[in-house]
Amino acid sequence: AVPWLKAVCVFRNEGVGAGASLPHCHSQILATDFVGHRVARQTRRAEQSRENSGRCIVAEWLSGELDADVRVLRQSPDFATICPYASRVPWQSRIVPLTSHRFDQLSAPQILALAGELHAVATAVHAVAPNLAHNVVVTLPPTAAPDVFRWHIDVLPRPNRMAGFEFGTDVDILAVSPETAAAQLREHLPPATGPLAVEALFPDRFTWTESDGE
Repeated sequence: AVPWLKAVCVFRNEGVGAGASLPHCHSQILATDFVGHRVARQTRRAEQSRENSGRCIVAEWLSGELDADVRVLRQSPDFATICPYASRVPWQSRIVPLTSHRFDQLSAPQILALAGELHAVATAVHAVAPNLAHNVVVTLPPTAAPDVFRWHIDVLPRPNRMAGFEFGTDVDILAVSPETAAAQLREHLPPATGPLAVEALFPDRFTWTESDGE
């Protein structure tokens, strides 16, 4: 453990409109000595939820979405993909694990299944709104409370730029409702084929190596 490390941010910026500064595809992992406002707020709400109901706040949200089955894109043995009710951008898609486990403890089959879900969402978004810049963000709990809420991944297409209203009020303007977005994306989701093959994740000359944790 690193004493000063309070949070980890994993993200990908694809396209100039999403903040990409390099022409090639890449993802980034940043460690910080503070917990950002959004994660801190979610942590407080998660702690309150556990005090009130004894349940994870993300698990409660997920249960409600699956029961309503309005904004659900699809569900696999390991993950559910949903257009959140309070989406920040059109066609936002959130991938959530169905069981509680830490992101850094995903098994090799789960990683491949997660890659398959991301690939399916990206394919559907591209079919609905081709060539959009987008961000992919992994939301992780603070390092001091790794089990306070379930990690999740958001795919955030960027058809619009933030302007004065968004900066001045911290309120996002959503031109496509999550219900409409879910219906549109479901029409273009590729068939569920299970986890991606390992070879599909790597360019030529790269191979998959599993670590023993040492």
